[in-house]
This record gives sequence, C-alpha cells and structure tokens, in this order.
Amino acid sequence: QLWLEEMAYRELKIIPHKVATPKTSAVFMAIAYMLGGLTPVLAYIVLPIGLALMTSILMSVAMLFFVGYIKGRIVQTNRIGSGIEMVIVSLSAAAVGYVVGQLASQWIGL
Repeated sequence: QLWLEEMAYRELKIIPHKVATPKTSAVFMAIAYMLGGLTPVLAYIVLPIGLALMTSILMSVAMLFFVGYIKGRIVQTNRIGSGIEMVIVSLSAAAVGYVVGQLASQWIGL
C-alpha cells in the first residue's frame, strides 16, 4: 500500500491523502457546468442575433483553449499544446454530434 502511494505521488503527482469530498467535488462540478454553459449563451443575451452566433462560437473556442491551457499548467505539460488539443477534441466532438444529428433527422424523417 505504501509503495502504491509513493508511486502515485512520484509519477502522477497525486497526493493520496488529499482527496476532495463528494460535496466539494459536486460544488466544483456545478460551478464548472454553469460557467461552461454560460459561455456560449452570454453572446445571445447581450448582442443582436446576427452578431451573436459568431461571437458565441469564438467565445466558446477561446474558453476551451483557456481550459486546456490551465489543464496543461496543472499537469505540467505544454500549455499551448494542451489548449490546442482541447479545442480540436471539442470541435471534433461537436462536428460528430452535428453529423449524427443530421443523419438521425433524415433517418427519422424530421
């Protein structure tokens, strides 16, 4: 057990005895979901519809890059590369979701 804890600390920089409680994790997740959801919606609240779409997309990409950058800082990897990776993975997931939605719409006939 001691050896596993030592390996977790040395290789992964995880401190085994410093684990967040479920309540703390839930609060942080709730805040993260609210901030993440507010990012694309905020443009529609303050801007005209015609300008809001592109602004919303740009704000979302910027926020994704920022989150990836912070992740890179926390795990001590290339921060810029981590930000770019987050943007690429997220936009790829959005594109796949869009294509699946379009295919399902045609298949169902909506």
